[in-house]
Amino acid sequence: MAAIEAEGDALLGERLRMGESYGLQTRFLVHRAGLWTFLHDPAVPPTNNSSEQALGPLVIHRGAADLRPPPYGIAARRQARPRL
Repeated sequence: MAAIEAEGDALLGERLRMGESYGLQTRFLVHRAGLWTFLHDPAVPPTNNSSEQALGPLVIHRGAADLRPPPYGIAARRQARPRL
C-alpha cells in the first residue's frame, strides 16, 4: 500500500504545464488527503460503481423526459433564438 501511495505522490509531484493534465493534477492535490482512503479502510470501496449505478435510473428518466440542463452563455442563447 505504501508503494502505491509513494508512486501516486511521485506522479502528483511532477511539474506539468497548463492544460487538462495540469487541471486534473491540481484537483488531485486538493483532495490528496482522501485520495488513498480505500487503501487503509476496507469499508471504503475502491470504485464509485455503486454511486454510479444508483444515479442510473435518474439519468435515464432525465433522458426519457428530455430534461436536459438549460444552455448557458451567449453562444447558447444565440443558437436557441428563432431565426427569421
